[in-house]
Amino acid sequence: MPLPPWLRQPSLQFVIAVPFVLQILVLAGLLGAISLRNSEKSTEKLVQALLTETGNHISDNISDFLLSSVRVVDDNQHLLSAGVLPVDELSGWAPYLWNKSTNFNFLSNLVIANQGGNLVGAGTLLSPTGQVTRVIGYAAAETDYDVYAYTDLDRALAQAPPDLVAPSVDPRLRPFYTVGIQSDGPRWTPIHEGFDAAQNPNWVLALTQPLFVPNNPKPVAVSAIFLRLSYISDFLRSLQIGEAGQVFILERSGDLVASSTEKDLFKLIDGQMQRLKASDSTDRVTQQVTAALDLQAYTAPQNLSLDLLEEPYFLRVVPFQDEKGLDWLVVMAVPKADFMAEIDRNTRITGWVAVVAMGGAIGLSLLTARQIVRPLQRIDTAAKQLATGNLDHPVYRSRIQEVGTLGDAFNQMTQQLRESFQALEEANLNLEVTVKQRTAQLEVEKEKSEKLLLNILPSVIAQKLKQGSGLIADYAEEVSILFADIVGFTHLSAQLSPIQVVELLNYIFSAFDELADQFGLEKIKTIGDAYMVVAGLPVTRSDHAEAAAKMALAMQRVVASFSVAESKIPGLGNLQLRIGINTGTVVAGVIGIKKFNYDLWGDAVNVASRMESSGEAGQIQVTETTYEHLRDRYHFQQRGPVYIKGKGDMQTYWLLGQRSEAQLETRSEARSEVQLETRSEARSEDAT
Repeated sequence: MPLPPWLRQPSLQFVIAVPFVLQILVLAGLLGAISLRNSEKSTEKLVQALLTETGNHISDNISDFLLSSVRVVDDNQHLLSAGVLPVDELSGWAPYLWNKSTNFNFLSNLVIANQGGNLVGAGTLLSPTGQVTRVIGYAAAETDYDVYAYTDLDRALAQAPPDLVAPSVDPRLRPFYTVGIQSDGPRWTPIHEGFDAAQNPNWVLALTQPLFVPNNPKPVAVSAIFLRLSYISDFLRSLQIGEAGQVFILERSGDLVASSTEKDLFKLIDGQMQRLKASDSTDRVTQQVTAALDLQAYTAPQNLSLDLLEEPYFLRVVPFQDEKGLDWLVVMAVPKADFMAEIDRNTRITGWVAVVAMGGAIGLSLLTARQIVRPLQRIDTAAKQLATGNLDHPVYRSRIQEVGTLGDAFNQMTQQLRESFQALEEANLNLEVTVKQRTAQLEVEKEKSEKLLLNILPSVIAQKLKQGSGLIADYAEEVSILFADIVGFTHLSAQLSPIQVVELLNYIFSAFDELADQFGLEKIKTIGDAYMVVAGLPVTRSDHAEAAAKMALAMQRVVASFSVAESKIPGLGNLQLRIGINTGTVVAGVIGIKKFNYDLWGDAVNVASRMESSGEAGQIQVTETTYEHLRDRYHFQQRGPVYIKGKGDMQTYWLLGQRSEAQLETRSEARSEVQLETRSEARSEDAT
C-alpha cells in the first residue's frame, strides 16, 4: 500500500511540529508518573513519621499521667516514714488528702486504709453534665464500712451529719487493699468502676502501694490513688491525626482503655457496667483493626498498612508497659485518602495544565514553522554568538511578521540577559558583604552559646558534649558531697509573696555560688530551698573533704551576715542552715538528650542527703568517713549513733570549725611524741 503524499514528502511544518509534540507527550507522561510515584512515597514516609511522633507523644503523655500518680503515693509513704501523720488515727490525714486532691484534675479518689478497717479519702464526683464536686469521706466499723462523704472539710473534721452516704464494704476486702497489702511496692489494680459510677458511669485505674513504718518489715496500711480513664480519652480526642485519623488504647485481652471515637467505654447488662471490647465497638475501623491484629504478638512499636472499609489505612501499634503491671497497646489508624486527596487533586490539575500546554505548543509550532527557512540562518548565527557570550549581536527584523516577532523576542531576551548578568554581579557583591556580616553575627552567637553551655555544665563535661562523646559518665573513687537546706523556709515562704521568695533564694544561692567558685567546688543543682555541691569532680583533687568543710563553714558565716540586707528582703536575717557532708564513691555524668544536667549517683550521695535531713539547725553533720579525712585539721564534736534510713545506725560528728596554726603544730608535736614513745618501747622490748 503506497504512502500518502503528506508522508512521502512531508512539509517542513510537519517535520518540525510532530517531533516537538511527541517529545512533549513522552516527557509529560514520564514526569507525571515519576512525580506521582515520588509523591506517594514521600506521603507514606511523612505519614509514618507523623504516626511515630504521635505515638511517642501519646506514650510520653500517659507516662507523665501515671508518673504523677506514683509520686502521690510515694509522698504518702514519706509522710508516714517521717512520722508526720499517724497510721492508727486516719482522721489526721484528712486535711492533707483534701489539699492534695485539688492538684490533679484526673483524680477520682485518693485514699488511705489501715489494718483496722478504717478508711479516709478525698476526691471528686463528676456529674453527667461535667460538673466536678470535691468530697472527703470516712469509713470504719462504726459506719458499717459505708462511706460518709462531705463536701466541706471543716464539717468532715467536726464529724457532722454526712452530705452523702455511699454503701460500701470493708475496705480490707476491696481490690486496692488486697493487692496493695501483699505487694512490696506500687502496683496497678485491674480497671474497675469509679466511686461515682452510679451518677456518671466511668472507669478508673487504681495505683495501690503498701505503707511501712520504721523498724517494721510488714505493711501497716495501704495508700491508693484512683485515676479517671476518661482523662486519657479526652487527650486522645484532642489529637489531630489527618482528617479522619483515630487512636485507641486497649489491653491485651481486647478490652478498650481509651478511645478518640468512643464516648462510652462500657455496656450495661442487667443494669451492671461491663468493659467494652474493641471488637464490640460502635466504630467499624476499631472493630476491623482489632480483628486484623494479633494482640499478643507486639513487643515493640510497628507500622502496618491494611485495607479497612475497602480503602487503604496506615497503622501504628505501640506497646505501653511498665513494671507495675500495665500492659496496653496504643493503636493509631489513618486513612491513606486523608493525605492522598490533595495529591490526586493536584495530579488532575497538572493533567489539565499539561493538556492545555501541549495544545498551545502544537499551535505555536505550526505558526512558527510556517515560513522559518529564510531567516533561519540569521537566527542561527545570532544564537551561536549568544552561546559564546557575545550579547552585542542583534537579530535584524524580518519582513515576515511571525519571524520578525521571534527576532524581536530574541533581541529582548538578549537585553534581559545583559541586565540579568549585571544584576547578578551586583547581587554577588552584596552577597559577599552579607555573608561577612552573617559570619560575624554567628561568631557572636557562638560565643554566647559557649558561655551559656559553660554556665550549665562543667567545662570538662561541656567539652566532651561538644565532641559528641556519646554517654558521658565518670567513676570517682573518692569525692565529698555537701547538701545544705534552709531551716524553716517552707514556713517563711508562706509569709512572703512569690516574688519575695524568688528574690530571697536568688540572694542566698548567688552567695553560695560565689563560695563554690572560691573553694573550687562544683555546683550540682538546687531543689527548692536545698543546695548541693561536690568536691573532687569533674576534676579530681586530694583535698576534697577539706574543700567541702571550708565551703560549709563559709556558708554558715555568709548566712549569719545576711541580717544587713534584711531591710530589702524580709526574713533574711532569721535564716539558719542545716548542712550534711559525706565522702565516698560516686558515678557522675550527663544523661538524656534534652535539657542537659550534670548529676551524681551512688550510695554516697544518698548518705550525704541523709546527713543534711537528719541534722539540726545551724549545725554541720558529717559521716565518720569525712571525719577521718578532717580530724587533724578541724574541731569536731561526736554526736553519737544516728539512725539513717536504708543504712541503720551510723556514727556522726558535728563539724565545729578549723584548727588554728598553733593548734595544728601542737597536735603534730603530740603525735610525734606518741610515735617516739611507741618506738622507744618497741626497742626496749626487743632488747629484753
